[in-house]
Amino acid sequence: MSVAVSLRSVRKAFGTVKVIHNIDLEIVPGEFLVLVGPSGCGKSTLLRMIAGLEDVTSGQITIDGEVVNDVDPADRDIAMVFQSYALYPHMTVRDNLMFGLNARGFDAPEKTRRINETAKALGLEQLLDRYPRQLSGGQRQRVAMGRAIVRDPRTFLFDEPLSNLDAQLRVQMRVELKALHKRLKTTAIYVTHDQVEAMTMADRIVLMRGGHIEQIGPPLELYDRPATTFVAQFIGSPTMNMIQGKAKRNGNGHVLETNDGLQLPLPPDARVTNAQSIVLGLRPEHIVVTDAGLPYLVDLTEPLGREILLYGSLGATPICVAPGVRLDVEAGGKVALQYDVAKACVFDAASERSVRHGA
Repeated sequence: MSVAVSLRSVRKAFGTVKVIHNIDLEIVPGEFLVLVGPSGCGKSTLLRMIAGLEDVTSGQITIDGEVVNDVDPADRDIAMVFQSYALYPHMTVRDNLMFGLNARGFDAPEKTRRINETAKALGLEQLLDRYPRQLSGGQRQRVAMGRAIVRDPRTFLFDEPLSNLDAQLRVQMRVELKALHKRLKTTAIYVTHDQVEAMTMADRIVLMRGGHIEQIGPPLELYDRPATTFVAQFIGSPTMNMIQGKAKRNGNGHVLETNDGLQLPLPPDARVTNAQSIVLGLRPEHIVVTDAGLPYLVDLTEPLGREILLYGSLGATPICVAPGVRLDVEAGGKVALQYDVAKACVFDAASERSVRHGA
């Protein structure tokens, strides 16, 4: 299998402060890879090292088999789209798109062809003679992406390009950017702190924490089979419910026994031992309201139109329930809950690592 971008034992330190710790990562040609994680986890620093905007303290970065540690950014044949649009205000859209082509020796017909194709792909055909001040935020971001696309680079790098847009426009741009990638089939590395962006856009997600990689995989793999409690709670909205207790043998299997005496069934493949401190993870949509089950006190309801979210407590543990329908439940009410045991996650409390799914 060919590799578009490869990172081997990559580290980064600013003086004595270590921010990237021994990262190994291989990105295949045409992949849309998303680096996601909380602020300060190192994702933007990692992207800037791939771009050549930050030096590598140790380790090796290759692009299409070429070691680029000491290659200038302009010679890496990558294009980067930043959070800020960084357009030249005194230039038209056409001239902004042409700027990156002028230094590459293309003749006039080739420049015109590339600009026209890029403008068509991004819906900028009617805007080519406008200036940035005459454009909306979404249109400016399209121009910024167009300036990268028009060069036809080996790899696209995106550093939180949608974070300056309003919520509705971000959704629209996510769809457009993913559709554009499917047409171009160019390798793309995309940085975001927004797990919804990561889930909806990525072929694979790299979830980072404190300069380390917590888990790599397709979006639904991280959602359904999180390797750690951090992954479980970072991916998914509303976040996964986490119930603490100890494993207890009960009949032919194990249950989680909470401090207030509730006994919650565990999946049969959970690798636990008697009295082990564990955490049971339940997605809100894997819990249903039933006629008989676990006692649940509703503290707050959140109507979302097609459904209603319930916030309350199961014993002493706060629990969110997303039943998928609009229930006639009010704050202060008591209902019964059941959960899908097969879809539950189980983690060792000490290591915070999964003890299911072959982890």
